Amino acid sequence: MCPFLNWLEAYAFVAVWLEAIALVAIFCLDWRERRDQRKEREQQHRETTEQLSVAIRSADAATATVDLMRKTSRKDLRARVFVASAQRVGPLGPGSFTAEVTIKNFGKIPAYDCTYFATMILRPSPNNEFPALHKKGDEPVLVLPPDAEVKMPLVLPTGTFQNTQDANVGAGSWAVYIYGEIQISRRVR
Repeated sequence: MCPFLNWLEAYAFVAVWLEAIALVAIFCLDWRERRDQRKEREQQHRETTEQLSVAIRSADAATATVDLMRKTSRKDLRARVFVASAQRVGPLGPGSFTAEVTIKNFGKIPAYDCTYFATMILRPSPNNEFPALHKKGDEPVLVLPPDAEVKMPLVLPTGTFQNTQDANVGAGSWAVYIYGEIQISRRVR
């Protein structure tokens, strides 16, 4: 045999082994790269899941806040019309007199179609019976803005409050009572 052929055969043998080693190295590097990419994708998936969970909790909190604000605004954004004061106007003592009742909108929105009526009566004290109130049909209908007041004059008829009644009121056995009603529209404009 020729020594040159032995050398070529050895070279071919070494070349095949080097190619096999290179292929195994490429396979190992490719496998490692794929494994690292899979780990990165899994980490990204966990982070995305956590971000979605945080977003869902934030959306739930925002929804709860909006619901609470809606309930609060419904409670706060109302017209609240009540009697603010009532006082006797005119001279003290027996005889006909006038009382002035002030009603006020304590709410934060206007009171639409606000109507009111009242009556003033003289009764024994304490009074346990509520008089039947009837609308006359001429009651005012108005829009009462927030913090606005309207005064309602009431007159105790002549002959109702004489010396005897004045003395009874002073002694506390009788009293002048004011009964009335305030109505407002439930609609919101």
